[in-house]
Amino acid sequence: MKFFITFSLTILNTVFWCLILFFFTGLKIIMPGGKLRQACSRAILFCSKNWIACNNFMIDKIAGVDVEIGWKGNISKEGQYLVIANHQSWTDILLLQKSFHNKAPFLRFFLKKQLIWLPFLGQAFLALDFPFMNRYSKEYLEKHPEKKGKDLESTIRSCHKFAKIPFSLINFPEGTRFTKEKYQKQKPNFSKLLKPKAGGTAFALESFEGNIRSLIDVTIFYPEDSPHIVDFMNGKIKRVIIELEERKIPDHFGKCSYLNDPKYREEFQDWLNQIWLEKDNRLNKLKNEAR
Repeated sequence: MKFFITFSLTILNTVFWCLILFFFTGLKIIMPGGKLRQACSRAILFCSKNWIACNNFMIDKIAGVDVEIGWKGNISKEGQYLVIANHQSWTDILLLQKSFHNKAPFLRFFLKKQLIWLPFLGQAFLALDFPFMNRYSKEYLEKHPEKKGKDLESTIRSCHKFAKIPFSLINFPEGTRFTKEKYQKQKPNFSKLLKPKAGGTAFALESFEGNIRSLIDVTIFYPEDSPHIVDFMNGKIKRVIIELEERKIPDHFGKCSYLNDPKYREEFQDWLNQIWLEKDNRLNKLKNEAR
């Protein structure tokens, strides 16, 4: 019963705020420019923040999840941040939005271009200027070598709109959600994490041409193991710990080519692997404390 109530309210909340958001998006398109377009942009962001606020209410009051959020560092609502996090469940997205709400700039994601067709949310992501990526597979690039680098160029263009506004942009270095099956297949040098794919994080920094200088490192810990979103909405998950730490990004990161500079590629991989090792140790400590 609790799942039905939480799920239904989540759908209604999404549709309600998306419809209002689409109205202001339409106004913004037909406006000639200036203060009226800026007002529409503020209204669009207002809708998204209230959508998150309503989701947060459902997490706290209906699902009944105790979310412990700890910030470390000097995070500003006016800053520009790349965000990385371990990834275990679809609930991570809701929890990340809850953590950043009214604490840091609005959280956006790199999205595959195909997601633009997702009902309501795809169009909302587009209206909110989420950067869409048109990633080509290795097989496709072998057949069409002229397309090499075009995906990065298109993403850089989509990121230029963030140059003068506060933002938080997340990348999941593991590239997929953690499962025992994936862990056994990878056999990584970590006990609680999959191997981080440094290329995605480096790609994100290159998209901003080295202008992002701060990283927010997020560690998400579920004492009762990684939940299915059904369990989360059903109130079976009682506690989650989220730790967020600001880290400085080395000055030259994002200004070199990860694909074409082997020395830089190795340095970047070592840097991210060290962060991941520290995160793995922290997750083990939290697990031991929860016993």
